[in-house]
Formats: sequence, C-alpha cells, structure tokens
Amino acid sequence: MPLDATALPDEFGLQVTTRPGAAVVAVRGEVDMAVAPELQAAIQGLADCPLVVLECSQVSFCDSSGLRTIVGEERRLRGAGTHLVIAAPSDRLRDVLQATQLHRVLSVADTLDAALAAQRPAA
Repeated sequence: MPLDATALPDEFGLQVTTRPGAAVVAVRGEVDMAVAPELQAAIQGLADCPLVVLECSQVSFCDSSGLRTIVGEERRLRGAGTHLVIAAPSDRLRDVLQATQLHRVLSVADTLDAALAAQRPAA
C-alpha cells in the first residue's frame, strides 16, 4: 500500500539490489532534471537482467525529465530483451502516470511482488 504522500522524502536516493532473474531499483524522493542522469545511469547498468523493477513507493515528485528517463530507458531495455516494470508507485507518481497516459505505455504493478512475478511480454 503506498505511503501517505505527506510522509514521502524529498531527497533523491537509489538502492539497487539483485535477485535471481531480476534487479530492483528502489527510488525515493524527487525525480527531476537534477537527478535524472543518476537514475538513467543506474538503469543502464542493468541491461543484462531479464527484468528491471523500479520500486517507486517513496517517489514524492517526478517531472518531465524523470518521465523521459523512464520512458527512454524502458525502450532501450526492451530493445535489449529486458522488461522494465514500475512497482508500487506512490499516489503522486501514479497520478502523473495517469495524467500523461504513460500507465498505458509502461508496465505498472501495484506491488513489488506483482512486478517480480511479471513475465516478459511476447515480442
């Protein structure tokens, strides 16, 4: 269940963990143009994983730079045979994804467990 938006951190942070067949990137705080390159670099380093999950329950803000990074990396990973899933988006991020209709383009799972269970879609 997403946290109350008022309790979300503003300071950006990333934590990458690997599991069999997947990498999880826990993202927290504000995802904006100042930190988009750091997020991009973290995702780019995971192209060898069949599944990359962005765990976003702690994202307090995401601007167009953050969205552009996620969409661009999803396309790049897909071309390399990797599936990217956004897991447990915070209410704020979910609102942005719905307002931009990106929830129709990107794979979004309500929970981390659901994202880890995601099968790579047929090409």
